[in-house]
Amino acid sequence: MNCEHCSLGEDDPRWACACYLFGVVKWLVETRRARHFFLVDDRLEEDLDGTIEFFEMVSEKYGSRLHFTVQTRLEIAKDIKLLEVMKKAGVRADCVGYESPINEDLRA
Repeated sequence: MNCEHCSLGEDDPRWACACYLFGVVKWLVETRRARHFFLVDDRLEEDLDGTIEFFEMVSEKYGSRLHFTVQTRLEIAKDIKLLEVMKKAGVRADCVGYESPINEDLRA
């Protein structure tokens, strides 16, 4: 299956490493005074270690002064560590899509 809005169906999903994404956020904060970010990667939790590393970097540098909106799958509600790290880094909203072609997600 190929979805026009995400990377479903790709053989090798790709994502930016935590350091690269943090560098982009830092640059936007320093040069554009950005404070609000919407991470539209609908597979945020697929690279769980990288996601946790990114939000830990944000938290260490900015605390919760920045505001993030993210998109995740419903199953992350079970991952207390990830939720705590996201909250500490300033995640204010989590958009969960219900149009999933994955039956397990719809049952959750």
